[in-house]
Amino acid sequence: MRKQGLTKVQLFLLFGAVGLVMWRMSNRTGGVEGLVVISDMSDGHVYRTGMRVENDTDIVINMTGSFETDAERALIATYGWIVNADDRSLVWIANRSQYVRDGVLGVVTDSIHITAGSYDVFYTTEGPTANSRSNAPFLGLKPFWTNDASQWSLSIAQPTGADIDNPDVFHADYHGFSPESEDLLWTTGIVGNRDASTHLFRVSAQAEVSIYAIGEICSRECDFGYIENVQNGTTVWMMNWENTMPAGGAETNRIFQGTITLDPGIYRAGFQSNGSHSGKSWRANPPHDPDGWGMTLSNVPRANIVSYDPWTQTTPFIDMTGIGDDELHKKQFKVNKKSTFLISAMGEITSQSSVYDYGWLERNDSHETIWKMSYRNSNIAGGDSKNRVETVFLELEPGTYTVYYQTDNSHSFEAFNSNRSKPDNPERWGLAVFPVSVNDSNEDDYTVLESSWGEEDQMDDTVSELFSGRESTVLIDFTRIGNDSQISETFEIERAIKVFVTATGELSTGSRQDYGWIEDAETGERVWEMTAKNTKHAGGRRDNRIFEGLVRLPEGRYIARYVSDFSHAYGDFGEDGPDDESLWGMRIVRNDR
Repeated sequence: MRKQGLTKVQLFLLFGAVGLVMWRMSNRTGGVEGLVVISDMSDGHVYRTGMRVENDTDIVINMTGSFETDAERALIATYGWIVNADDRSLVWIANRSQYVRDGVLGVVTDSIHITAGSYDVFYTTEGPTANSRSNAPFLGLKPFWTNDASQWSLSIAQPTGADIDNPDVFHADYHGFSPESEDLLWTTGIVGNRDASTHLFRVSAQAEVSIYAIGEICSRECDFGYIENVQNGTTVWMMNWENTMPAGGAETNRIFQGTITLDPGIYRAGFQSNGSHSGKSWRANPPHDPDGWGMTLSNVPRANIVSYDPWTQTTPFIDMTGIGDDELHKKQFKVNKKSTFLISAMGEITSQSSVYDYGWLERNDSHETIWKMSYRNSNIAGGDSKNRVETVFLELEPGTYTVYYQTDNSHSFEAFNSNRSKPDNPERWGLAVFPVSVNDSNEDDYTVLESSWGEEDQMDDTVSELFSGRESTVLIDFTRIGNDSQISETFEIERAIKVFVTATGELSTGSRQDYGWIEDAETGERVWEMTAKNTKHAGGRRDNRIFEGLVRLPEGRYIARYVSDFSHAYGDFGEDGPDDESLWGMRIVRNDR
């Protein structure tokens, strides 16, 4: 009997809760009247419409919104506002003292004088904080802002006594943020989550640039814009808490609207966002100009500032583009005096550790990797998301450098996986190097070298010491070898000599996964090979092994071979790679005495 009594109590509570919910759902206001109306809303949205004012006039604004709770100091959760459609300035928003509160609900009646023009009208139901909507009480049994969606509205009308047959205010299409003036240099458009947009421009004489940027400034600079001088790497402007103002809505919404002065140079403007709260996916109330989320550069004197596109305005002095499957290309150049260069590379990268088609730059005398294409520093190139493009500016000291580009066995300019997977500029698949100068480039600053290797060319310190002062030639260069590779190349020795071999791979006692060897081309006999005994630890995982030493070869023809298995190779090490990942593979250097 006790159990049956409990069940009746539970049923009574359940029916009561359901009835309360149904009452709240049916407790709707009558039709909202006005010349411009926003109503019939639900939580988690930003509503917008347009308004056209033919003549200067007065308007009456009636709005019903909600505070987060019925507490006296509760945050305002839902509300509306008006902005000028042309200059995006805030025309009207209610302040806290104007609300007449009834628990959670707040009602505002206001009148303003408004000039002829176009306006955008907004209403937000996203909530005051990122977690506000998720804090709603069970079944709406406590006062909370999400319970009162049926009451929310905003209406605009002309005052009593106005000529209703000839109104000055009309409903219109939403205008939105659309900078299209003649002095516009660049705009990101509406920026979404995990997005990055950049633009290069050249300043030939000192000039001022107007910046309009709206983003989210938090402990990690969540969504922000910046301008950097790419020739010296200095950041000349960046959004931060100190140089921005509240943009409306959530506390972290910030706006910069001002002018900066730029000296002659080449600059990169950029805007990047994190994974939440953006112009395409709000997690709390948006700024007063939601569509302005991003960055716009304008008021540009066209005589002094122009967009910079190396592909159309300059000619690369190294062009390794249109690259197909299973190819490795390299070019050497000499920098005669300290200069800045631009590298544009397009390839296939799916994550920070999964790099398939990519480029890199090395300084020959120190064997240092100056730059390597990466997922983190590249952007989507169009088509498939694995198509990535990276533009980097490098200030190089005098010396000799080698630039490389390597592809795997699929998805390249030769044959992309499908037409839909092609990047926007498929002919640029590969790498190109451009000279950079504010004015005309000086070709005397650099020299493109032939493919032979000289004393300044890429060698590690041991080779440099052994062959100091003598010309040397790289016979075999199998480096940066990826997964599932089988590479071979024939070379010839005219007389008995010692060659210097550097080889890095994956070996352990009793097994070899990634390794190289040299065999006699006539007999197939192995004259040298990597083993666990003749190699040493290369850093990282224990089975990362490296051989560095001299190998004597009699006169004859030889085949160098290197194989790798399906895992743990260049581009797929994770955090277990050797000290110098670029050496994964094998290199053979000959000394020409």
